[in-house]
Amino acid sequence: MPPTLQSLKIIGLHPFSADEALIQEAREDFWGGWMTPEREAHVQSFFKDLYLVEIEAIPLGASIDWSGITQPRTDLAREDWQVPYLERQIDDTRWAFFFHYLDVSKPLASELGDLTLPETTTLIPPRLENIEYWLP
Repeated sequence: MPPTLQSLKIIGLHPFSADEALIQEAREDFWGGWMTPEREAHVQSFFKDLYLVEIEAIPLGASIDWSGITQPRTDLAREDWQVPYLERQIDDTRWAFFFHYLDVSKPLASELGDLTLPETTTLIPPRLENIEYWLP
């Protein structure tokens, strides 16, 4: 049985910029390439507030309830709140995941309480550059 999670801390908040190839893939995937101004706006908004989040989980090997990490929204039902996407372990205690529609002025909620968001970086650091984003 994995150890009980004792601490979660967000240690990096990196804006993700989709390249033109990924945006075109989204156009095809979401709309079959049949674009209207409204559909294009949807594709652009999908990537607008997308971040790569780096988190530290203590102790080593602790089980993380990824579906419990979210950002509450009063305008949506609980089941429509965003949760981490494409979680990846970076080293023994650090993980990274993508988070859509992130409001950087508000904390993330978790099973251990609110997680304060650090200042955003301007670029994804080299140690995380190999993490790929795939469309859901």
